[in-house]
Amino acid sequence: MFYQHADLDIIEPRMAFCISPCIGLTTPSPGEMVAEYARLFGMQQTADAEGLRLEAGFLSFYVDPGQRQPPILELLTKDLASARALLRAFGCQEQAWNGESKLNLVTDRFGIAWNIHQGQPTKDWIDQMDRVAAVPAKIALHLHEGAKAAAYYAELLGEPATHTPGGWTIDSNHVRIVIEAGLPHGPAFFADAAAAPDPDALAAFFAGRTCHVDRFGITWKAALRDGPANAVVEA
Repeated sequence: MFYQHADLDIIEPRMAFCISPCIGLTTPSPGEMVAEYARLFGMQQTADAEGLRLEAGFLSFYVDPGQRQPPILELLTKDLASARALLRAFGCQEQAWNGESKLNLVTDRFGIAWNIHQGQPTKDWIDQMDRVAAVPAKIALHLHEGAKAAAYYAELLGEPATHTPGGWTIDSNHVRIVIEAGLPHGPAFFADAAAAPDPDALAAFFAGRTCHVDRFGITWKAALRDGPANAVVEA
């Protein structure tokens, strides 16, 4: 077992969770966010019973009105009841637990907020030959203890952590988690100017920076080609 915890020997941890492509955003100005993200990233608004939804390639952003807060990521599990005990063993703190198809919010050891949803991983990857997303399926976590965090999330997801020159990567359900050294401030998302509807507008958005916090408090990183892996550590 890659990440050790005293309680984990009574629970089967491998493949208990996988990354969901759904991300929760909260802002006092949802209409403005929708308009700006459509202009910059080509996100498309779709009708959804659960609220305002923006499609960005494989990722889906759900926008809720409210006080600004860090994005909420989502974990999928096949068994919500068993997952609750496993999350506690991993040191997650419950913020809300309302059962199947409702909000089940936890904060992990590194301060990242997750909704826990009972569901199956995505079987097939979307056809990127016909639609290249300006927002690729990569999520960055800036954390002080990169190696420790990589070990933690590798065990949580039951996937190997790969050490690269920039940090660590873990792939789960077609989504790549990128763990980088830095000041923790919630998840960050990547933007590819070459695939944006208006590359000049996205270049102006970054203004020569590789990382930018927008007026909604969301952190964006200029997408770069992944470098070669140095090592792979199995979960």
